[in-house]
Amino acid sequence: MRPLQSKEAIERRNIANLAKEFTLPLAEVRALYEAQRERLMKGAKVGKYFSIVAVRNIRLQLAKRRTSPLVAVD
Repeated sequence: MRPLQSKEAIERRNIANLAKEFTLPLAEVRALYEAQRERLMKGAKVGKYFSIVAVRNIRLQLAKRRTSPLVAVD
């Protein structure tokens, strides 16, 4: 069974939604997304759920940044 949307389309949508949710530039959120990809896929056996985990992690990072702008974010 083929996915309804390409992986790239899903990633673009995820990045756009996060940027809108946190009112940040797309480039900044894209950089966070790419960093998450690198961190999560390193040594991963299955990448099927990458986008779900990446969005959750980025949302947590940005929420921390929103409440405490001086906190360093990974």
